[in-house]
Amino acid sequence: MKRLIFYVGTALLLTVSTVWAGPFEDATDAYQRGDYATAFKIIQPLAAQGDAHAQYNLGAMYLQGHGVPQDATEAIKWFRLAAEQGDADAQASLGALYLIGYGVAQDIVRAYMWFNLGAMSGDRDSVKNRDTVARRMTRAQVTEAQRLAQQCQAQQFKNC
Repeated sequence: MKRLIFYVGTALLLTVSTVWAGPFEDATDAYQRGDYATAFKIIQPLAAQGDAHAQYNLGAMYLQGHGVPQDATEAIKWFRLAAEQGDADAQASLGALYLIGYGVAQDIVRAYMWFNLGAMSGDRDSVKNRDTVARRMTRAQVTEAQRLAQQCQAQQFKNC
């Protein structure tokens, strides 16, 4: 379990520098220098305006406590907003948080659902994580998770 938390944290940190491009260059530079307050000042308004990449990265900052107090509830809020726009990294992050029960009730069905959505959005790690989680589930749980993923897509990721 601790290895999974380490993996999620490491993956989030690695994607922060790779997701930001163009308008995010100043934020990326600040983040890489460890100037998280400046990165936050740049990212937060973009996230509030609905930019999915900014929302995902703001969620990662809250999850790690970089430039903001560490706050799982805030991280999940921003991940959900990005995930609702089809952001695969945010969907994968929600899957990991449901799997370990960090900031949300531990729920293997929801974990599978979010990993499955991340996989359908093109995240290769989500495919592996979904398949790994499936080995710990009953057939009925997998069927329910797949149904929830389809329902989530049909509702355009709202109320997932």
